[in-house]
Amino acid sequence: MTSMSKEAQDHLIWRGDPKGMFTVKSAYSILTNHVDTSGGVFSNLWQARAKPKVLTTAWRILLDRVPTRVNLVRRGVIANSTLCSLCNLSEETSQHFFLDCVFAQRVWSRCYRWISVLEAQNKDIQNHLMNFHLIHLSNKQNQVWLGLWATIVSCIWDQRNLVVYKERVPDDDEIFQNAQLHSWLWLKHMVAVSSSSVLSMLFPGQRMYNITGYLELWSAYCGMVSVKGVAAETKRSMYGK
Repeated sequence: MTSMSKEAQDHLIWRGDPKGMFTVKSAYSILTNHVDTSGGVFSNLWQARAKPKVLTTAWRILLDRVPTRVNLVRRGVIANSTLCSLCNLSEETSQHFFLDCVFAQRVWSRCYRWISVLEAQNKDIQNHLMNFHLIHLSNKQNQVWLGLWATIVSCIWDQRNLVVYKERVPDDDEIFQNAQLHSWLWLKHMVAVSSSSVLSMLFPGQRMYNITGYLELWSAYCGMVSVKGVAAETKRSMYGK
């Protein structure tokens, strides 16, 4: 039988740390150890080349910790419709919103067409990330490719918030263009090299029509050089012409 002392003071103990002290690191470790059972999902994510904010959003999406309508109803935050904010056809779960929604499917289809690879079917969002891998690219190149994945899901979520809070009309073209733009500008800033060198690193041997849209988007946004000039620079760098 346990005796109780009136003089002793109660205090909280965090079971995730041997010393009983709460730390963000220990909480993160518990979450990832509990969820990451598919062979390195989160280790792949944290190696991706993208903004920290983008990776954090993608991490929450993989954990199903974003406030989709289904999650909000489950937590008692809202009590109205759970239908998807973009298509209004199915329940807004993370699986539906980022993979199965018609708008999300259009975004992913554009992504796969852009790089000229076949689109694969995935059973869930974690499986989708693990399969977002190009076998002909190096590990460093695939880290950038994974960064684009994280940027796309982040931009899909941003579009949802624009629709919900700003009454915007869903636009899958805008989602993909924003993902291209954000990933491009971040990478351009980080590596501090010419646009052609970045493209050569990412897409060695790719035909010009696969990257022209990217060049147009970047140059039009930055207003630095003409599309024709960037395309010519890239062609010389990649093909020696």
